[in-house]
Amino acid sequence: MRATQDRNAPVRPSTRSLALPAAAIVAGVAVSAVFWSGAPAAASESAAAGTTKIEGKTLFGSYLAGRIASRQRDTDAAAQYYRDALRRDPDNVEIAKKALTAELARANWVRASVIAPQIVAKEEGHRAARLYLGLEAFKDGRQSVSRDHFAKAASGPIGELAAALATAWTRAQENDAAKAYAALDTLKKAKWAQYYRLYHGALIADLLGDRDRARKTFAELFESDQRTLRLVLAYARHAGAAGDFRLAKEILATHLKAVSNPHPLARALLSDVGKTAEVRRLVTSAEHGMAEVFYSLGEALTSEGGIDIGATYIQFALYNRPAFPMALITLGSVYEATRRYDEAITTYDRIPDDSPLYFNGEVRRAINLNLLKRRDEAVEALQQLVKRFDTDDPLPAEIDPSDRNRAIQQQLAALDLYSDAAVDGVMGPSSRAAIREFQSKFGLNVDGIAGPATRAALELATKSTDDLLRGERALRVLLTLGTVLRGHEKYEEAVNVYSRAIDLIENPTRRHWRYFYSRGVSHERLKDWPKAEADLERALALNPDEPLILNYLGYSWVDQNLYLEKALAMIKKAVKIKPDDGYFVDSLGWAYYRQGDYPEAVKYLERAVELRPEDPTINDHLGDAYWHVGRISEARFQWKQALELEPEPKDEIKIRRKLSRGLDKDKEARLAGQEAEEKPSGGTTQ
Repeated sequence: MRATQDRNAPVRPSTRSLALPAAAIVAGVAVSAVFWSGAPAAASESAAAGTTKIEGKTLFGSYLAGRIASRQRDTDAAAQYYRDALRRDPDNVEIAKKALTAELARANWVRASVIAPQIVAKEEGHRAARLYLGLEAFKDGRQSVSRDHFAKAASGPIGELAAALATAWTRAQENDAAKAYAALDTLKKAKWAQYYRLYHGALIADLLGDRDRARKTFAELFESDQRTLRLVLAYARHAGAAGDFRLAKEILATHLKAVSNPHPLARALLSDVGKTAEVRRLVTSAEHGMAEVFYSLGEALTSEGGIDIGATYIQFALYNRPAFPMALITLGSVYEATRRYDEAITTYDRIPDDSPLYFNGEVRRAINLNLLKRRDEAVEALQQLVKRFDTDDPLPAEIDPSDRNRAIQQQLAALDLYSDAAVDGVMGPSSRAAIREFQSKFGLNVDGIAGPATRAALELATKSTDDLLRGERALRVLLTLGTVLRGHEKYEEAVNVYSRAIDLIENPTRRHWRYFYSRGVSHERLKDWPKAEADLERALALNPDEPLILNYLGYSWVDQNLYLEKALAMIKKAVKIKPDDGYFVDSLGWAYYRQGDYPEAVKYLERAVELRPEDPTINDHLGDAYWHVGRISEARFQWKQALELEPEPKDEIKIRRKLSRGLDKDKEARLAGQEAEEKPSGGTTQ
């Protein structure tokens, strides 16, 4: 299926690998649910349509209204109803626990400070209440009180981990390294917790001045894991803060080689190391260390499905560090996943404008405006970003080879790899030796030749953050703007925007497939098939294994009775990659239908309807296939079902005709119409 499978709304990027590994604590999610909110992990359909307010006239009414609001993740309403219920029955600990969950979810620390003590007075080990009270005491400088609360929160795997890490940071706040390490050592017997124990031990050692211990631990962790962003940033910043810029760059270069989509924070740090007067440690205070505890746990939990618990941990991180960019990005993503787009926008607005993540927040804010059907605001926000990145500037002209060589020598000199030789544009032995050393450090092919990959790596290592990310940001903004316009059927405008983006791509690579694909889809919607086909084929050449391209181009050919064997092979490949995508399975069934293999078409179209029962086109296709295998009553049922699902007007006409005449008569009528159109113009008149 081509038309509706094209998902115009950008998908939230996975946040996995941003914090520490989640696998060690996944098992704790189910255990924690007993101690936390009973709200389901997936957003209900009613949340998308808006919450219906229910007035609580009685204690029971307020309680039920709070339960409904919680399940719909309307935290403001839930807090209001539970507050009313608690006012009516102040000694009810069950209501108090639900009220606390709602207040923590909306970061209402004033109300949490009132409710949490009431809960622990009756249920000593309530984890959420104890963790909050521990953080409150930590923030107030009452470290012994804080530790007491954390100790009583240590139930279940996550509780034990959070309590130990948080306790260690209370000791760091007191500048007591030995007791901080001792607190972490309580986790020694739990193999799944060792990464967290060692990572936070290194952060504490770095903060308290034990650089040897910090470096040794960071190095051990990094040796086994070069992908986890927070570890990479902490280790590289540790090296940079000590003035070891070469090590910092090696760490970041190794990380960038290990990941397919480098994070802006890693790229920005690599461009900044050695250029600024000071590289600050990742954690510069015990408060930030405490925030790191709850951010890393919260991010891990949300990425593994524990959205409600994880979001509260993220709020705990922001309680300690309100402008924590990574926590804000993660919290905004949680709000998006649960369809709370207004809250996501508010969260992204809090990201400091000097953070490398500010741009990401601005793009996500525009996407959420669009999801709220505030299209004009979304388009305006994206257009402002387009202007900011000067995307109308022409591509740079090809520079003279000697100028390029001098630029390469200057970059190598900036990296302390080319200090004794002249910057003269002549790539002699010294230049080639420096290039080989650079290639070795970046994991490139070591040949001493500054080819495209080496030049790109040099730019990454030496350009400023703004210069480094400007082009990439311009492309992302244009892609997002084009997608918003396409989603609102502004196809001509979308084509223009995608074309501006493509003009900025000097040498398209695999990662640029989406720009050609998106423009191709827009051309196809404008019924300009030659241009659409050219763009889709270019996208496929860039990324031959992308199921979206395989399906869209394959279905388009099938729908036009073109290249049926080739199209069938492409769609089969898409279905093999994503076997549970109803749109792809529909395309496969329709390909068999076009080839006249109706039994095989029925097989796949029935599966497609199971996967996407709400789609009118898929139901219509199944009706056609049923008709051709003699299942006439079932065919009519599927066509009626397609009508009830509100198809496009032109499709509705065709379906009603089939219900009236059946497919055979419809075919005869179509042939008769074609014959009438082919008659000479001077024939019959009326």
